Amino acid sequence: MPLLIYALPRLYLIAALGDVFSHDFERSAVYIFTRKDSRLSWYFNKLSFISLHILSFTVTFEITTILFALANKFRAESFLKGLLCCVTMVLLNFISIVLFIIVANVLSLYVNSRISFLITVIVWVIFFIPSFISLNDFNYLLIKFSPALQDVLSWHSDRFIVDITGIYGIDGINGFSIWWSMFILAIYLSIVVVIGMRVVKNIEILERD
Repeated sequence: MPLLIYALPRLYLIAALGDVFSHDFERSAVYIFTRKDSRLSWYFNKLSFISLHILSFTVTFEITTILFALANKFRAESFLKGLLCCVTMVLLNFISIVLFIIVANVLSLYVNSRISFLITVIVWVIFFIPSFISLNDFNYLLIKFSPALQDVLSWHSDRFIVDITGIYGIDGINGFSIWWSMFILAIYLSIVVVIGMRVVKNIEILERD
């Protein structure tokens, strides 16, 4: 059940927003892709559109989660630590989800949107696999570099998180800090955004099914 709660919102967003690029491509590619300067403008406008929707979803989901936790008498040690955890969760979830949705959208410019969704989900599942296998040193290394697992807050070793998760007997991973997650996600996101820019600048207008 926790796995479904974690996975379903991400899969829903990939399905709902994974064809934003291809939808415009099919509808008005001639107007968008005939000039190099308009391509990048269109690209960043679509990224802003996607980001706004994901941020709205993650904030709403976080508020719902908080209300559910309060109803079940879940308490943080202090209001400040609880607020910091919530803000961190929204930020990490936002970046991680944006990353995979950009991947889905770039792929959708080359293949059918259903196929791009399937490929993206397979990639996400591959990166998620370390959460299933036994937790040893190599597994910890995989988790620290997985873009799909950076937003699992309970595994982080920051003091304000451990003070809350420790109450419930949840063990963190040594050296797995929020700053590390922000750093590694920023690298992945930068790579994906740059690849998307290159694809949009150079893709040819082709007939697609």
